[in-house]
Amino acid sequence: MGAANFIREYSTISTPVLFTTNIVMGALVLPQWFEMPEGGDIVFVNSAGETQTWTSCVAGKAYHGEIRSITSTTARVRVGTDPEQASSPTGLNTIPVSQLAGIDAGGMGTAGSLYVAFVVATTGAADDVTIHAGLPYGIRITNVTLKVTTTKAGATGTLRSATAGAGTAYSSDLATDNAVAVVSTLNTSPTVAAAAPLYLRRSDRAFAGHVIIDFIKT
Repeated sequence: MGAANFIREYSTISTPVLFTTNIVMGALVLPQWFEMPEGGDIVFVNSAGETQTWTSCVAGKAYHGEIRSITSTTARVRVGTDPEQASSPTGLNTIPVSQLAGIDAGGMGTAGSLYVAFVVATTGAADDVTIHAGLPYGIRITNVTLKVTTTKAGATGTLRSATAGAGTAYSSDLATDNAVAVVSTLNTSPTVAAAAPLYLRRSDRAFAGHVIIDFIKT
């Protein structure tokens, strides 16, 4: 015999709430959604026994997922068995890329791309375009493409770990003589640590275009 739908609310939790054994819940099914009324962080165990950590949940948004137990939260949390009863449900879950799995021992991982456009500057001098001031998580670069929109004969662009041509090169020197897509010929897949910056070194700042970096999250 199945149990009726329920909604329960808890304050900040330090002791796990086990829905599989909690008689007060009186339910034979696990909660199917949770909501943080003020927003915040939550750690819970799903129906597969996997520990999930969700940070910066949007206040008042219903997140769907079968929950075996809640381990901790930074604020109030509501749970219920019927997703339709969630207050202000707004559709599908939003999961930050930072919370997705990194590359595993078998080489499988979450793929992504970083896209940055840049403009020309006065010709005759080199400079650095900041592609990212500090990555939110580590990555393994699998490909770098420079799409040239404004050409500069004899100039190149190179993805690097530091300014002024220092540090590690994460791409080959990409020629900007023609308005085409230029793909790096670097035969390695370098890793970049979390919080590390990325720069495009321009041998002459008179060219413009777009940089697209394909990567796997580590």
